[in-house]
This record gives sequence, structure tokens and C-alpha cells, in this order.
Amino acid sequence: MSTSNPYQAQWTKLIARAWSDPSFRSQFDADPATILLDYGIQSVQGHAISNLAGKIKVTEQSSNWKQKPSFNNGELTIPFPSPAKKYS
Repeated sequence: MSTSNPYQAQWTKLIARAWSDPSFRSQFDADPATILLDYGIQSVQGHAISNLAGKIKVTEQSSNWKQKPSFNNGELTIPFPSPAKKYS
């Protein structure tokens, strides 16, 4: 099975951990490059993570989940999805 994002499985694991572990989410927000590399994510939209230390910003993703990472002025912005709402 081929996907357009070679790091989709790692990204999914990272999101799940960040949703369940507030300490990990804080680490990801503070140093996203290290966390991405720890999860085996080497690049985002063709930009090598190892070259972007200190130039990655994590933002809250809008509710439509259609935002994608963007690269502007030498900085990579990664929209991070919010967990699904719990319904009772």
C-alpha cells in the first residue's frame, strides 16, 4: 500500500502520544525538530528537518483538518490537529 506521505505512520503515532501525554506535547511544542527526528520523520514537504532546528513552529490546526505544513521565510509551520470531541 502506497501513501503520498512516507512518514504518515510515524506522524500518526506522534499525534496520538501528544494527545494522551501533555508532557510530551509540551516537549514537541518546545523542540519539534528533535521530536520529529526521534519519530523518524526526516523531512516535511521536501525540507530536511535536520536543517530546520529552531525554525519550526507548531500551531493549532483549524477544525477542518485541511491545513498542511507551510514553509515561508525560512520557517516551517506545522498545524497540529486537536483531538476529536468526546460526545456522551
